[in-house]
Amino acid sequence: MSVNGDVTEAREASGSAPVSIVIVTPSLNHGRFIGQTIDSVLNQDHQPTSYWVIDGGSLDDTVRVIKNREHVLDGWVSEPDSGQSEAINKGWNKASGADLYGWINSDDYLLPGALRRIADEYLLCKDNKKTVGVFSGSGYKVNIEGQRIKDVSVRNITQACPRTAFQFLQSSVFFSGEALRECGWLRNDLHYSMDWELVLRLSKNYQVRYVDDYLSCQRIYPETKTSSGGWIRNKEIAYIGRLHNGVFDRNHMLYWLYSNLLRCVPGTQPIRRGIRYKIARVLQGFFGKLLESRSHMIHW
Repeated sequence: MSVNGDVTEAREASGSAPVSIVIVTPSLNHGRFIGQTIDSVLNQDHQPTSYWVIDGGSLDDTVRVIKNREHVLDGWVSEPDSGQSEAINKGWNKASGADLYGWINSDDYLLPGALRRIADEYLLCKDNKKTVGVFSGSGYKVNIEGQRIKDVSVRNITQACPRTAFQFLQSSVFFSGEALRECGWLRNDLHYSMDWELVLRLSKNYQVRYVDDYLSCQRIYPETKTSSGGWIRNKEIAYIGRLHNGVFDRNHMLYWLYSNLLRCVPGTQPIRRGIRYKIARVLQGFFGKLLESRSHMIHW
């Protein structure tokens, strides 16, 4: 792998034009998984131009696992940060000028051939003069042991996506460097749905390209942020929906409905019982049909 830096200049100087891909693994206390994650990136037949592991100061054996592989990484750090978004941005900034950027969480892993497939898709779009900002492939959700529990195929993505929800499998999504440099990186103040916010932002000026191939596996278990985010996560999703889609965004309307009917104190979970809760459930179904949209992100 090449050293980090301006990879665009390096390609021009060499006279060749391979697709440059920057991958970051944000990590925090995932020592039991991160070895598989790192190996899944470094064993690709299309090597990333730059691969960084950004750890948030893990207290388990994460650092030991990283050190065992540091000779094949472009670099790594282990220091406190404000969260996943800051960690990813920190890694992306280690290599400017790349064609594609992505991240693979430290409990997920890429499937063989994933980077080659996404690089080929990037070149195809470039040859056809398509202004693509987001490349989204299929993948699998797996349990904590790595056994497949759900097939997430881009063939099943609704026409309303990505406006209604982040229906993609994050570990199978890559972003155009051109689009990121124009529209900006992830927002450091978002901690649960920063990927959806970035897709919404990029898709205003760039196309979303669906890659009909399986690129990654994403672990699903109770301790993940997605599974444990609860009411705070729902609030962030509602905020993003209103920011980009307006007050009639489905996520925002459902959050407003519940927080008012159930008189939620900010940052706490609603009380899921009583007549108010029953009314909220009925109105939720009504709004869902009225707006004729789906959102796999909301599980009230």
